[in-house]
Amino acid sequence: MSVGRDAAYVRTRTWSRKGGTLPIDVRVDYGDYLMEDPPDRLICKACQKLCLQPHLSNCCGYTFCGECTETIKSCPLCKEFQFKAIINKQALREVQVLRLICPNRIKGCEWQGVTKEFESLLENTDGCIFAEVECPADGCGKTMQRQYLRIHRETECINKQLTCKYCGNQSDEEYIINQHLDECSQFPLDCPNTCGIDKIVREDLNNHLKNFCPLEVVRCEYHDVGCHAELNRNAMEDHCKQNVAQHLTMVKQALVNASEKLSKISKNLTNKVNQTSQQY
Repeated sequence: MSVGRDAAYVRTRTWSRKGGTLPIDVRVDYGDYLMEDPPDRLICKACQKLCLQPHLSNCCGYTFCGECTETIKSCPLCKEFQFKAIINKQALREVQVLRLICPNRIKGCEWQGVTKEFESLLENTDGCIFAEVECPADGCGKTMQRQYLRIHRETECINKQLTCKYCGNQSDEEYIINQHLDECSQFPLDCPNTCGIDKIVREDLNNHLKNFCPLEVVRCEYHDVGCHAELNRNAMEDHCKQNVAQHLTMVKQALVNASEKLSKISKNLTNKVNQTSQQY
């Protein structure tokens, strides 16, 4: 059995929630969408509406909604003047599992669920596609069903949004065209050395030049031992093959120099140790 608009289970103000309240455009008359009448114990004894935040009175033990407990000065049932109430967790659990249909059912939504899912259904960006939403762009203000919002942002909105076809980032048309494409990590680039490898995504270009590009100028791998040749990567292999003897001579000389240096260091350390021993 559904509950009609004139029934007593109507929510007339924004839902309280941790961190704030929901915007005006998602105020909902729960009574129109409940799939069956709620039990009497979940009805506020003051306003006769469904207790979305049920509280238990300390005097007569009846349930009141959170809104009424903020204004009640004396219990409307037992007339207790020092009226106090605490959250009724058992009743809250019952309220949270009351079953509803989507407010947009008449538009085609077939959702059915419970009250604790209701808020996200209407508010979240991935909620009901039939929900009426307002374009978030500055200066626009047009309303439409959520399922049409993206098309509107990309084609009609005064602040059009574009989606980068390379990385999927979505932003204002001006930003995408004038700035984002110049820094998009997935934007395809040609090798600056015109090596023939095209469409390298921007984030991989440095790696290509450092390790793979055949036309990138690189140092000889024997640079540290004295070879100062700098050639295209594709010519470096031939250079190394043609200069094996010279490179070995450089390596030999580097080893001799290193040995002599180590010998001097060792001799200096020995002298210092001897001098220290003599002092003591």
